[in-house]
Amino acid sequence: MPPENEMWWIGFLRLEQYASMVGAAIYVRTGHRVYWEQNPSGGYPGTQVFRYDYSCVNGLHNHVAEIYVSPPWPFVYTGPQPIEADQNSAIVAGCVQGGTN
Repeated sequence: MPPENEMWWIGFLRLEQYASMVGAAIYVRTGHRVYWEQNPSGGYPGTQVFRYDYSCVNGLHNHVAEIYVSPPWPFVYTGPQPIEADQNSAIVAGCVQGGTN
């Protein structure tokens, strides 16, 4: 096993609206067992993604989360990348035209 502090896990979060990327965030963790949480909890840092302009926009939004692993040299990971991927969709409603609520 590679040293815990050299084992990298990269979380890539993408927010889409009507197939256009409107926000993204990248998070990195190290270790052999990492934990991902939306909001900070139990000593773990949070992971969130927002629209680039931080506005409230009505319509269908899709959230994509992908996890990649990057071991240090000379170790090699030969499995699929991303090692984990998931997505969920939701409709945002109730935004005021021109507002940011």
